[in-house]
Amino acid sequence: MIIGNGILANEFSNYANSDDILIFASGVSNSKETRQSEFDREKTLLRKTIQNKPSKKIIYFSTCSMYDNYFENNQYVNHKLDMEKLISTNARDHLIIRLSQVVGKNNEKQLMGFLYNKILSDESFELYDIERNIIDISDVKTIVTYIIENNI
Repeated sequence: MIIGNGILANEFSNYANSDDILIFASGVSNSKETRQSEFDREKTLLRKTIQNKPSKKIIYFSTCSMYDNYFENNQYVNHKLDMEKLISTNARDHLIIRLSQVVGKNNEKQLMGFLYNKILSDESFELYDIERNIIDISDVKTIVTYIIENNI
């Protein structure tokens, strides 16, 4: 089963009819998110999912941003840590995957998509001194699938 419809949900579509695995890919994905309504939406959906699907192993995608000083005391990071705690204390079987910035074909609204589109259209843009840790969506799928299939 898959909950979500973004880049992660689409990549894990082979689990759509799984009896054992639930891919929860409907969470807050914008690290600059500040709207409480978005955090509440994910929390409510996650709670309902845990309650309604107690026999499924929940695969939850969190963030590595808590290790980055730039995101210290960030609402998004605090929310993701809260969701991890919610899962670990309430779900019988779960796997929490902390990801860096995931890139793939549909990243138009994120940094990599922005850079790609600017370069492709030969438009100038201002580049700041930033650092990003990225992982390709196909690598996420390969790694997570291996972990699931080998019960790691």
